[in-house]
Amino acid sequence: MAKQSLLLSDLAKWRGRSLISFDGHDMGEVREVIYDYLTGVPIWLGVGRTVTLVVPAWGVVEEGDHLRSDVTREAIEHQPPSDFGQGFANLGEERHLYEYFDVVMDQEPELRVLLEGDELPGLERNE
Repeated sequence: MAKQSLLLSDLAKWRGRSLISFDGHDMGEVREVIYDYLTGVPIWLGVGRTVTLVVPAWGVVEEGDHLRSDVTREAIEHQPPSDFGQGFANLGEERHLYEYFDVVMDQEPELRVLLEGDELPGLERNE
């Protein structure tokens, strides 16, 4: 992982609040935090109003009463289509998003979704 990320427990507090793009546009509310279940590392944020788009969790910072992404509005709005429910519909869609946003993973994550109102999970760790 090349960039720093806020902890899952930090990002969980921001569900239901605004995410602002790098260039200052309100992208909607953080609806969900998508994280690696085995490591607890946040990978994506699901944001939006009517349509949920994913934004890399890396580089997101707390700024006043909202989060700010290091990704522009144009990049967020023009991301490759993906079908994300409790995980990506297929591995090809997932990899395409990783490549599009230049997100580098050391291993294939076991993704889980933390929706607004969900409690933080008990995380298992591989020792």
